Amino acid sequence: MKRIFCGIFFAVLFFCGWASVETLEKSDLTLTELEEKMEKAMDPDGAFRKADSYVQREMLKIEGLFVDSIYQIDLKYKKPHFFKLTTLENNQPISAVIFNAGSAWQVDYNEKKVTEITGTDLLRLQMLYKLTSPAEKYSQLFKNIEVLRCKIQGDSENAAEDYYKVVCGSAQNGNVINIYVDAKDFLPRRIHADLTLIIKSKKQKFESDCNIESYELMDNVMIPQKSASVSNGVESTSTVFDYKLNVEIPDSEFLPPIFTENKIRSRMDRFYNDRKDRRGFRSKFNRPHFDDKKK
Repeated sequence: MKRIFCGIFFAVLFFCGWASVETLEKSDLTLTELEEKMEKAMDPDGAFRKADSYVQREMLKIEGLFVDSIYQIDLKYKKPHFFKLTTLENNQPISAVIFNAGSAWQVDYNEKKVTEITGTDLLRLQMLYKLTSPAEKYSQLFKNIEVLRCKIQGDSENAAEDYYKVVCGSAQNGNVINIYVDAKDFLPRRIHADLTLIIKSKKQKFESDCNIESYELMDNVMIPQKSASVSNGVESTSTVFDYKLNVEIPDSEFLPPIFTENKIRSRMDRFYNDRKDRRGFRSKFNRPHFDDKKK
């Protein structure tokens, strides 16, 4: 049921505004009961929970003052510990984040640069990886979590909307994520986050909102097919166009690329470097060799 996070958390920088008046009261459901209803709503046949891998592709449109920017976001997950998020522009990869068994890298394809992710950024990525895992639940991921019944005041033409509000995290450490679950169909509709992030050794506050406009059943899983956001006056929309479970993905897909002008020579160099004695070895690629005796 936390499938909703897979696209939204990785687009955490694309924020939208949402002003509302809330009326809160004690929930008639426990967290366990709410999680069960959400899982049934989003994963009715248990296909997602049983999946060994999945691939999701979506289009992200960011509206500019004169020209709109359009990106494709590819998400790949594979048990037991593989994850990759790739951003493409004009069908060419421009960046990627790769997670592999506790190690992680950020890839800049334009600069042909690979940077290892460590420290706080790695911990944050590990959390995002767990959010993509079919086995994890909210109650397993967050130390502090509370469920409330919530009514959002509508305008003069619309009645108040009824939700369950799942409060994850603590305001004391500056990180709170609120998930608004529709009380009728138990699908998440809105997510609000107050976050304190460490960027270049400086604390920065972010307040984010995301509005899920529609769901679609893809490969027997209810997917948040379209969502809208606004960041500093810049509007963006995200549309999922492809989603498949149990896709064959080689493990090599989750390794950082090696940037070189001659990949064949690069592989041969590694081969030679691994040999204890290279003297007298002739390569079919005509690599220079060294003999003990001069001829």
